[in-house]
Amino acid sequence: MKNKIFKGDVLEVLKTFDNDIIDLIVTSPPYNKRGHGGPIVKTVKYDVFDDTLPEEVYQEQQVSILNEIYRVTKPGGSIFYNHRCRWDKDVYSLESMEMRRLAAKGDRASRQRQ
Repeated sequence: MKNKIFKGDVLEVLKTFDNDIIDLIVTSPPYNKRGHGGPIVKTVKYDVFDDTLPEEVYQEQQVSILNEIYRVTKPGGSIFYNHRCRWDKDVYSLESMEMRRLAAKGDRASRQRQ
């Protein structure tokens, strides 16, 4: 297969792929900043993504996406998941994210295929 770019809902697109078919995945998901920017990018706007999800819903969505990413990545493949620290109402929420649990079980040797 030649290199190809897919446009669509990432979770729905990934579900159409077979297991172990991708060598490299690079992704930078939306940060769910509720429309707020930062010091460099003052305002964040998406054409179709809902950037105002409750934190728990957002985290569940990201875990589902990461599970699909692990499933389609070949053994020995690489995943680059670019994300930022999570703050919600002045609370650092990365420590509570299920993504930490997912990362701990991401060891390919112990992971069972679906």
